[in-house]
This record gives sequence, C-alpha cells and structure tokens, in this order.
Amino acid sequence: MDWRIELSCGILLISFTGSLCFFLWHLAGWGLERAGLARARFELLKIVVAGFLLPVAYAFLKGRQAAMELGNGYLFARTYGLLLVSRIFLAAWILGIGASMLRLLRDVWRLYRKMRNLMPCEEQVYEQFAAVYRSLGGRGRRLRLFRSYRVSVPCMCGVLHPKVILPVRSYRKDELQVIFTHEITHYLQGDMFLKWIVLLLRALHFFNPLAWMLCRDGANMPAMPRHAGQSEGLGSTSRS
Repeated sequence: MDWRIELSCGILLISFTGSLCFFLWHLAGWGLERAGLARARFELLKIVVAGFLLPVAYAFLKGRQAAMELGNGYLFARTYGLLLVSRIFLAAWILGIGASMLRLLRDVWRLYRKMRNLMPCEEQVYEQFAAVYRSLGGRGRRLRLFRSYRVSVPCMCGVLHPKVILPVRSYRKDELQVIFTHEITHYLQGDMFLKWIVLLLRALHFFNPLAWMLCRDGANMPAMPRHAGQSEGLGSTSRS
C-alpha cells in the first residue's frame, strides 16, 4: 500500500460519507419542519458537518481490510494505475484547496477592513441589548455591541471577539428588540463557529457540489431562541 493511495481514498470516502449525511438530512428536514422540530433539524446539521470531516467510512474499510474480511487484505493495494490517479488527484486537490483558502483570506481581509473604526452605541441602546442578552440565557460580557457607517444591515461577526454591529441610523425600541434577539440567538447557538467550520470543509471538498450546497443551506438556517423571541432567517444579516 502507498500513503498517496490511502490519502486519496480517505478524502473521497470522507466526501462520500458527508454527501450521504447531507442527503439524509435534506430528506429528514422537510418532515422535521412540518412537525415543528426546526431546532432538531439544526442540531442534525452538526452531524452532516462531522460527516464531511471525520474519516468514518475509511476507518471502517481499513478495519475490515486488516481483519481480512474485505478485499483479502488488498483493498488499498499499490498498483501503477491507482498510484498515478492518486498523484493526479492529490495535486489537483492541493491546488484547489490553495485557491479556496486564498479566496477565503481575501474575504476575511475585506471584512476586517470593513469592521475598522467601529463606534460605541448609546447607553440606553446598550442597556436594551444587555437585557435581551440576559433574557436569552447569555452570560458574561463577551459579546459586544457597536455601530458603524460601513454596514448597511445589522450583523454579527467574529469568533474570538464576537460583536453585533448596527448601521448608524435611528431605531425604534421594538425594532431593536427584534434585531438583538436575532443576532444574539445566532451567537448563543454558536453559528459563527459552525459557519467557519462549514467554510473550511467547503475548501477541503471544493470538488463536491454538495459541500457547496451545505455551505449555502447552513447560512440560511434560522435563529431559534431557546427562551424568548421569534425565529428569524439567518443568512441575511449574520456574517463571519
């Protein structure tokens, strides 16, 4: 056996496992939403993400091969044709990941530039924000609130230093209540962390269209408060 053959097979098997999980998630999603179990659908999304990251199928086949129960121990045997295909695949895979990561770094840099020169909000606005945060079960003061002239819609960004950003304009109190409930719920659900993982797996599985669909569908999952407020769409306002 050869490490290039095993690595190529491992990548393809992980992608297959993730695709299968994604397909089953889509089938189950419609029934869960009809049954009013949208939160369960969101939690199952994490299993789909794990399917695209963990070598479950590869480990299973490798174990069966080691036990001489599959392929008579020659499942990943080295042949000239398989080695050549593996070399070509790995070269294309590395180039694809490089291009995807460059694109991701470009987007991060643009976001960083856009998030500079943030301004604090008025005291009464921040007090309302803190009250909503506590009502939804938030603890501590890690999530911050700012305003900016460089955003057109309310958004949340950051994983290590998360912040909610409001466009500079006047707001009604009930309008702020809806905005804060929406963005804080995304923070409490861990949506920013999950989004970065999905972006990473999209780069790793750039050749798989279902990984791109997962990134799109994951960005459109709703915010679902555990304690208060209404559910709202995610993709329109939250950013990484």
